[in-house]
Amino acid sequence: MNSVQQRFLIFCFFVALIIGGIGIFISKTLTSEPGKVDLAGKSKNIQAERAATLEERLGVDDNASIAFIYGADMQGSLEQCGCKLNPQGGLARRAKYTEAFKEKYKDNIPFLNVDIGHLFTEDLAFNKPETLREDAILMNQWMLKAFSQFKLDAVNFSHRDLLYGKTILDKEKYDNQIKETPILEEFISSNISISTDSKITSLNPYLIREINGKRFGNKPSIKVGFIGVTEPWPGGTTGFVIDNPAEKVKVVLPEVRSKADIVVVLAYATLGTAREIIKQNPDIDVLIAANSVSAPPPAQREGKTVLVYAMHQTKNLGELRLYLDGEGKIKDYLNRYIPLDKNIPDQIDAAKIVATAKVEIDMTKTKVAEEEGLEVPENNPTGQNIGQPALTVKTTKESSKETKTR
Repeated sequence: MNSVQQRFLIFCFFVALIIGGIGIFISKTLTSEPGKVDLAGKSKNIQAERAATLEERLGVDDNASIAFIYGADMQGSLEQCGCKLNPQGGLARRAKYTEAFKEKYKDNIPFLNVDIGHLFTEDLAFNKPETLREDAILMNQWMLKAFSQFKLDAVNFSHRDLLYGKTILDKEKYDNQIKETPILEEFISSNISISTDSKITSLNPYLIREINGKRFGNKPSIKVGFIGVTEPWPGGTTGFVIDNPAEKVKVVLPEVRSKADIVVVLAYATLGTAREIIKQNPDIDVLIAANSVSAPPPAQREGKTVLVYAMHQTKNLGELRLYLDGEGKIKDYLNRYIPLDKNIPDQIDAAKIVATAKVEIDMTKTKVAEEEGLEVPENNPTGQNIGQPALTVKTTKESSKETKTR
């Protein structure tokens, strides 16, 4: 054997060591208790994320006990993201995936469907600070209508929802609003309070959901407590005051823990704030966060707390599976992101809602444009592309010439 062959064999040996090390690392990442969790099933679920069909993306039954399906940052839009190459997201696909998940797994893997915040758009009226445009208000109304039909189990009220919040939480209108759009009752926040002179209805700091399942140890059902928080932010003239999220969780956590088997915090916050919440409240079981993140940090465990992030605009739907032990405690988890692209068909009834809403919203956008001297971009009439305003100031030849001569 010559020296070249010896060097090649040594190289192959080290490559084998590296691959083996990676395999051990992945194995430990997938499960902390080998043999008690279906490793093969979890591996298949990871591979299914980028699979071609809806059925493949649903994955396999890997003995998970419960799942949380989550999204965020829909920003008043029921439609897809508007991306030219690969439009993703939207109510119709989100509804289809959750419907298919329920149909496939039934009581084997029961799930709770949640939103982490920024459900509403913040598009302001032209030259009217802290006032939403007419079309923005309509977009937000349709969000409430749609999710009152395709229900969420909990909705976190974030600092980016304040402007529309002061309208829908008006004390004089609140009871009627609840009747029209009952999803409003599922909004929570523990650190958004109401200023003393405000005429706004305060939100519940948390809510409890009971869910039946077959893999809760010796229990036929468990209770999940959801606590809502958002990043500290000026309330402006909205009538809301935002307090420190970590401290507010600390106040409400003992009460929620006494009522729930699993405590989940829904946090619209930066990674630093999310970690501080966990640091000050180590008894949290799960923290699902969002902050307009297109590339979320990997799922991780901070102490006992499982920490995951939702993807921006819910282009990819989050799916967090928990594996419980015989006492109903979390022994392991798996977080997946499901692309809501063309391979996920529309849920028919949801698609009808989206189409009806689009007609009304487009008409209102045109009306606003005419009144304000604005124009709707031809390539994006509903203003879905982030970073591009839905309405822009008209530029005449005269104004263009005047600008150049300054």
